[in-house]
Formats: sequence, structure tokens, C-alpha cells
Amino acid sequence: MHDSHVTLSGSLGLKDATRLRAELQSALETHPAVTIDASNLGDADISIVQLLVAAQKAAVASDRTLTLKADKDGVLGKLLVKSGLLDAAGRALVPEIEFWASAQGKAA
Repeated sequence: MHDSHVTLSGSLGLKDATRLRAELQSALETHPAVTIDASNLGDADISIVQLLVAAQKAAVASDRTLTLKADKDGVLGKLLVKSGLLDAAGRALVPEIEFWASAQGKAA
């Protein structure tokens, strides 16, 4: 099986959580590795961050790999800093967010 890519774009919030949860769950059930690309995300609220952390926990529990690609200066990167999950340099402050590619020192 090949890897799956889920792209986050536009403005995402609580109203999108059920749809996005189903999309991520399906990707994790059918692929050993899933990459979430948030580089074109226009806006997001904390419910999306909560959903991504939950998806990471589900991936770990099912022996899957989840990677999040997002610019640390982009919408999601700023939200992760504001929520206290990343420091200003883009480093993970909690283990649950270490699936973010930039949190491991990689360019997103």
C-alpha cells in the first residue's frame, strides 16, 4: 500500500471537524503512512488542532505514521504556537505534536 496525502485548505473550524475526522480516519485505516499538508490553509481554529492531535494518537495506537507539513510562520504554525504546543522557533513542546515535520528540524 502507498502513502496517503490529506490536504488542508481554505478556512477550517468546528463545522469541518466531522468531515475531516472521517477523512483522516479513512486514510489511517487504509494506508501505513499519512501526510497532512497544511501549507495552503487559509484559517483554522483550535478544534482543528485538537483533531490533528487526536489523529496522531490514533496513528500511534494503530502503528501508523502521521506527518504534518506546515510552515511554522503559516496559519497552522502560528496556531500551534499560540496554543502552546510549539515554541516560537517551531519546536514541539509536547510529544503529541512531534509528528509535525518542522518540529523535528525539517523544512516543511
